[in-house]
Amino acid sequence: MEMMFEDVSAEVLADEIMTDDIHYWADKQEELGYVSRWSLGENTRMETKLVSDKQRHITYTVYARDVSLDDLLNGTAQRVQFSTFATNGTVAALYRAGEFLIKCAIEQEGAHHIFIEDFEAQDDGSFAMVTGS
Repeated sequence: MEMMFEDVSAEVLADEIMTDDIHYWADKQEELGYVSRWSLGENTRMETKLVSDKQRHITYTVYARDVSLDDLLNGTAQRVQFSTFATNGTVAALYRAGEFLIKCAIEQEGAHHIFIEDFEAQDDGSFAMVTGS
């Protein structure tokens, strides 16, 4: 009996990759006991090297706990910045740093976003962490 394979669409493959990523990072979050969830890039894993292998200063800026809607709309909302260092450019080091920053924000400013979505390069060589949902 001859086996036949269907062509798999790019959309189906993308959905499978996304599903694998979701499961992988949910498992890592649980395994590490993290509050945060890595949500940065397809097919990244803990050992993936995102940037050169040196220590990186990471900052995370959030709105203060008592900011009002008027403050936000007027552009006068107070912000609070937290910082730490990632020991190298691996996902594991960046995730560990991101987890620390999110826990600091939660402790000081209350409920907060937990999905680490980006690390934006700054002119001084540091990274600003971006979170969402």
